[in-house]
Amino acid sequence: GSKGGGHVILPKYISRLRRGANVTSSMPTKYLSKALSIKHSHVSLEIANGATLLLSNDREGWPGEAHFITAEDVDNVAIVGGTIDGQGSTWWAHRDDFRPHTVQFHGVNNALIADVSIIDPPSHCLELYADYTEVSGVNVTAPPSTHVSKPSHNTDAVDVHGSPFYVHDCHFATGDDNIAAHANHTLVDNCIFGNGHGASIGSLCDTWLTNITFRNIQFKGTTNGARIKVREGCKGRVWGITYENLTMDGVDTPFDFTMHYDASSSIASPYSPANVPPSLSADNYDDGNNFVVEDVTIKNIASKNSAYAGSFMCTKESPCKNIRFQDVVVVTSSGKWKCQEGEGCDCFQATTGTVADKVYPDITKCLKE
Repeated sequence: GSKGGGHVILPKYISRLRRGANVTSSMPTKYLSKALSIKHSHVSLEIANGATLLLSNDREGWPGEAHFITAEDVDNVAIVGGTIDGQGSTWWAHRDDFRPHTVQFHGVNNALIADVSIIDPPSHCLELYADYTEVSGVNVTAPPSTHVSKPSHNTDAVDVHGSPFYVHDCHFATGDDNIAAHANHTLVDNCIFGNGHGASIGSLCDTWLTNITFRNIQFKGTTNGARIKVREGCKGRVWGITYENLTMDGVDTPFDFTMHYDASSSIASPYSPANVPPSLSADNYDDGNNFVVEDVTIKNIASKNSAYAGSFMCTKESPCKNIRFQDVVVVTSSGKWKCQEGEGCDCFQATTGTVADKVYPDITKCLKE
């Protein structure tokens, strides 16, 4: 039935999508809804082209701390097509209160989110604790978190918490991380990142991650480019990371690796030393350090119009090792490698590695033991 302003209320049964259901919104109109849950496996929620699913902006009438579209402990689920409007501006003004994630999967196997446009999410957009996941052809747009009248804080486009995980042919412009990877065997390929905090790994604490690749990505006006953020005093290891074939224009800081991340308002990693897979905890972890970032390849990167070139703020106890730069050109107004902490080797604390082919500005001496 309809309800003022031409909005159509989704039928009540859709609030619990059924086993084997293929629920389609076929009319080119708007559907106003509160929380939806996928309760069974083999369910596809399809939104037709021209149709928009509106997340209710009735904060007082929202059902507790329910997220918008949820699935838990199910297999083979999909969200395909159309537009989801999070009506986030009402929620952003209440930054410290509960704000629903647009999509929250937990304990899901085999998930597909494809060809969906999501605008103005209230908080995190795709929070996916889902193994064997593909995110394809998805657009997420929200205002940046600064320098606008209605900033959208914490509107991460995709938070990766499953493995393997494949994101490709997407466009993300948000008020927080364009991507935040928290799981092994993640590939992000052929995407465009607008405003947002970049291609991030973390924030991390007591975490062991490997085989994460960002490649063939255009960054346009993003706050950061390649980013790894680790909290102080944590143990763990990140290795086998690749940032490759990236172009950046107007990115404030193309490279931002830090062991001093302030995570006072972020969500903890689901991993802990007690449940680290044996293959990651014994042979592959240097217990003499708190946290190690190593074996990172940074290859074929072209950046222009940047305020800074980048910083690698690591420590003796938590070093960055074997950082491999190959064919990296960062053009800044000064022509120097600068960072907020200074310039030149000031920007490489407890960081070692190698330089190959053309790297400009030259940082060879900054990466030696």
